[in-house]
Amino acid sequence: MNRKHVLILLLSSVVVLLVVVLFIIQEKEPIEKVEEIESEVVEGVTETAAGTEKISKGTLYLVIDDVGYNMEELDRFLELSVPVTFSILPFLPFTAESAEAIRKAGKEYIIHTPMEPLNGEDPGPGALYTSMTDVQIDGALTAILHELPGAIGANNHMGSKFTSSREGMLAVLKQLREKSLFFLDSYTTKESVVREVAEILDMTYVKRDVFLDNTDEADAIKEEFVRGIRTAESAGTVVFIGHVWSDYLPEVISELYETTYREGLTFGYVSKLFE
Repeated sequence: MNRKHVLILLLSSVVVLLVVVLFIIQEKEPIEKVEEIESEVVEGVTETAAGTEKISKGTLYLVIDDVGYNMEELDRFLELSVPVTFSILPFLPFTAESAEAIRKAGKEYIIHTPMEPLNGEDPGPGALYTSMTDVQIDGALTAILHELPGAIGANNHMGSKFTSSREGMLAVLKQLREKSLFFLDSYTTKESVVREVAEILDMTYVKRDVFLDNTDEADAIKEEFVRGIRTAESAGTVVFIGHVWSDYLPEVISELYETTYREGLTFGYVSKLFE
């Protein structure tokens, strides 16, 4: 083989090598670009998810009153996957059993404190009356707390007269504050002085926004629920109060539960409002 042929062979080899290198580069570049795009997409999803997590249209806080008369009614609510704060009446046949069932279900409970109403109706055993002295109120409330030692707070059962009494509510809130318990104003009267007294004692004030089952019919409950959702969307939170005896409330909550989450709303325990 002469020198000319060797040179041609070398040049041919170089050309082939260059073609192979170019081919590899062209194949690698799109892969790298795809990987880069995929990375950007993943990061975008992460950022979107994080943003969704931070930005909520509002939180719904659900309190179920009048627990303690029987277990059948309570069991329907314990089956719900929604965070629920239960409010238990003291000195009833199933007061202690209800508290234990709620604890085992991993949910929270407060004391549904019987308080004097304006209409003269009997609020139930252990009730607080405006005619009581501070010492009598302290004693009655101590007995209730002993009955429900795992309670993390309280709200009023009836109480349209008692929650209008500055002296009465001072005695109640002072004792609750000493025991690091909160008080949710069920707001059964516009004359309530709970906010005023809570401010005096430097306690967090929260009140009920919507009664869900004043009319115990499915459509009426849904209307109140939707009204509460609008409140949460504008104010950030809404506190619902419903009752354990409601025939339709568990069904309505189950029906609307997924819808509220899809709309960017969440459920929470009412204790979070006092932290």
